[in-house]
Amino acid sequence: MFGWLGAFISRHWGPIVLAWVTLAFALHALAPRWDQVTHDGDLAYLPENLPSTEGERLLAQAFPEQRAKSQIAIVVERPGTRLTMADMLWSDSLADRFRDRQADLPIADVWNRNSEVVGERLTSRIGPNGQATVTLVHVKNEFMATGNMSLLTEVQHILDEARFMAPAGLQVGITGS
Repeated sequence: MFGWLGAFISRHWGPIVLAWVTLAFALHALAPRWDQVTHDGDLAYLPENLPSTEGERLLAQAFPEQRAKSQIAIVVERPGTRLTMADMLWSDSLADRFRDRQADLPIADVWNRNSEVVGERLTSRIGPNGQATVTLVHVKNEFMATGNMSLLTEVQHILDEARFMAPAGLQVGITGS
């Protein structure tokens, strides 16, 4: 059978290629656009009656002021030793840089060691591996939102701009939801 198929294709390759190209163009013209058939977000595909979806809806009703749906954590650490005051001030300047960009980025809030209630918990104790502090950037987008790709690029750009002023030996990493 494959011998016959190979002979047929080798004799009529032109119309076969033309048929495939025509089919590709037809499918492209008839198929719905990607953004018409996809949803952006973590729970967008789930039915309304599932516990996860219902839980998200109930949380939104209970805490309407909670605008953040995911977080980016900027971890500043000094391996093997305590963070210096210069390290802490540089980390504080990161929080200020993100607060300055809140209007043009999907940032709901920025927490660091100076934030009320949780601030002191964002700096670790000194241990054998050193010490670290975290700046939490609360994001309005859900974790799986496609807009987070450009947000992460912008966060990396902000960090790159700030790194040249970082104290020597300080390490910076990005993590989060």
